[in-house]
Amino acid sequence: MKFLWLWFSLSRLAAGGVPGTVNIQDFGATPNDGQDDTAAIQAAFNSLDSMKGGTVICPPGTYDISVPIVVSGSAVRFAGLAGASYNEDVPYAGCTLVAHTDHMTLLQFRSASLNQHGPIIEYVNLRDATPSGHSATLLHIVNFNRWTARNVSVNYGDTGLRVTGTDDASWGYVSQFFCKEANTCIDQATVEGGFVVLGGGFEPLATGIRVRGSQVRVVATKFDCINGSTGIYITGHGDVVTDSAFEQCGTGIAVRDDATMPWNGDQNRIIGNHFNGSAIPTSRGISLGSGADGNQLVGNTYEFPAVNVEDLGQRNLRLEQGMGVDVNLNCPQGQAVRSLTLRQGIVTGVNCGAP
Repeated sequence: MKFLWLWFSLSRLAAGGVPGTVNIQDFGATPNDGQDDTAAIQAAFNSLDSMKGGTVICPPGTYDISVPIVVSGSAVRFAGLAGASYNEDVPYAGCTLVAHTDHMTLLQFRSASLNQHGPIIEYVNLRDATPSGHSATLLHIVNFNRWTARNVSVNYGDTGLRVTGTDDASWGYVSQFFCKEANTCIDQATVEGGFVVLGGGFEPLATGIRVRGSQVRVVATKFDCINGSTGIYITGHGDVVTDSAFEQCGTGIAVRDDATMPWNGDQNRIIGNHFNGSAIPTSRGISLGSGADGNQLVGNTYEFPAVNVEDLGQRNLRLEQGMGVDVNLNCPQGQAVRSLTLRQGIVTGVNCGAP
């Protein structure tokens, strides 16, 4: 009986039979036929209640998109019935939306003002097949808070995911996000607010994650840089990158002060990451530019980059690979400790003088 109930429930979900749930195929979207599915998919989103939201189901297959799909309602969930995949054989595994017009935005969730009921996008593949190549923005979230993108792949675009809006519009959760050969995989362009990137894999042509704001967290993520590209480029403050791996990047993590805010490039924490630049003659693990001050580098490891850490800033703290906090507190005979030198609360030196 339980099996029959589960089968019935899943069947209704796949068919869009659950209240507040629709299926793009019920609006005329047909996978793998080479025809434009834009209007059908847009109609499926438009059918949802603009305030209560709902779920749009996308069955496996390739759906061709020629103009942007724009969603403005609250609490919308867009869900594929099979997981994200790097499969590049047609038909693609899972629900796959393919951009066909140069410089287009494939899928955009846009609110006119800050909306606290952001979208959920999951188990969906987004792909750039534009004539110029690498020209589309595949997913754009504007003025939404509390949004989620999980088990999503963004392949071959100019930008995989762009987050814009006012103040806290970038608070979101990105889990198991995969990016193959996009110029920029994620571009966070809000001044305040942040999001969490947890797991996933990035293969950027230029930059894996571009961080312009504060409180972004990147955790346990793999960066396989292409042609010496940059893993993460930070001009924000109070951001954290931890337990991630950077392979063959020109620069694994670059922190810069772009002078747009007085604190930009400051007080970021880079903790427990691994950098391998063995195949890139000029690679840098971490690069702190001029004006990038008060950052903490703790417990990172380096495997043959040309430069482990480039530090052109001030008051940056580095505790890693033999650069620990062991300090000799002994003073010469006849002298006594008069004061201690501290950097970000850690004793880094001793000043001796007459007792």
